[in-house]
Amino acid sequence: MDYSEALDKILGFVDPIGTQTPSGLRSRYDLSQITSFLEELGNPHKDRTTVHIAGTKGKGSTSVMTASILESAGYTTGLFTSPHLHSFCERIRVGMEQIAEQDFADLVERLLPIREKATLPGRKITLFELLTAMSFLHFADKGIGFQVMEVGLGGRLDSTNVVYPNVCGITSLGLDHTEVLGDTLEEIAFEKAGIIKKGVPVVSASQEPEALGVLRDIARQQSSRLIVVGEDIRFRRQGNSLDGQEFELVTPENRYNLKIPLIGEYQVTNAAVAVGIIETLISQGIDIEDYHIVDGLSRVQWPCRLEILSREPLVIADGAHNPHAAKEVVRSIRDMFPDKRIILIAGIQANHDVDKLVTELSYMSPDVVLTTRSRHPRAVDPSSITELFRSYVSDVYPSHSVKNALDMALNIVEGDDLILSIGSLFVAAETREIINDISPEDYPVFNAQRKN
Repeated sequence: MDYSEALDKILGFVDPIGTQTPSGLRSRYDLSQITSFLEELGNPHKDRTTVHIAGTKGKGSTSVMTASILESAGYTTGLFTSPHLHSFCERIRVGMEQIAEQDFADLVERLLPIREKATLPGRKITLFELLTAMSFLHFADKGIGFQVMEVGLGGRLDSTNVVYPNVCGITSLGLDHTEVLGDTLEEIAFEKAGIIKKGVPVVSASQEPEALGVLRDIARQQSSRLIVVGEDIRFRRQGNSLDGQEFELVTPENRYNLKIPLIGEYQVTNAAVAVGIIETLISQGIDIEDYHIVDGLSRVQWPCRLEILSREPLVIADGAHNPHAAKEVVRSIRDMFPDKRIILIAGIQANHDVDKLVTELSYMSPDVVLTTRSRHPRAVDPSSITELFRSYVSDVYPSHSVKNALDMALNIVEGDDLILSIGSLFVAAETREIINDISPEDYPVFNAQRKN
């Protein structure tokens, strides 16, 4: 089986629209199926130093920062993240290098027969459960002693929550996936805090009081130490530019002068959570020096998170897809570029809070908005987004594709203008592909669904 065949196989049992399967036959969120699957594989997720990270915004950035520090300290580290930008192989990494296409295909071929055997009555092993199992098995095959696992959705019932970690991280919490996780911050926090295990320390970003109260209650119930950014860990920004940010970070154990090559104030908070995680590992006997933390953070890269794709003209892409994330991006853009004329390229997925996301993005006061849609079948028709934006911005124009929107933006950009592509990770990824000449993976099943 080659990589293309492997993709056809695993996408063949995906419902990309999310509504094609009758509700009674859709996947049920619990851990029984992934537990059964991993037992058939010999429980490859166990006996490994593990970091488990959940959150609404920043969990991917915090995961890659943590892995980068571990790599700097000499520990070959497995990293599992989602979703991907350009290739499924991005989701499974060793030593910050994504899994080879043939290794990915070999794992699919190896696991599909076991998937059939391990499927519980009335259930099916989902694509995400399969990818989770593939990551664990790949790390085991490579003899990896450290793994950083990013939660896919929620936490309590996410398929990654089979691990018993050394330390947990919970990044900034907000409303997202409310149809699954609940429509209040307390409910969201309860689901995310489900990754906290008995006696396992947890490092949290600063949170709204109602969310932090839930985290404190669950940490107390689990006899877990809770370390909170803004209370136990504090930072002071010292400078920022298109090349990154410098800041001083003070923890109960140390004081650091750090730099990250990422823009956006929220990335400093993510770095603070990562350092808290690393210091917890140090307290458990893991040998990591201060300079490993400095070096690891200075090297971190995480695409489509306020990523600068071009400087002349200035083009930035961000995958913010919920109001909470959009609010942070708007704050960062206002902070860094208070006087720039902004040309916004905006596309949104149908399963997100379209109205509130448009409202948050409008607070950026863009001069021109170009609405668009990604290739994904769940992408909202640009005409409906256009009408929403016109309640806030006078110059709003629809486009039929991300390339079309980018061409329109490049035709009207002048001098120091900023082109910002946002609203969906898929839109940000397509913008990145166009500018960097990256060939995207082709998913025929998605193409067929979009035509229907």
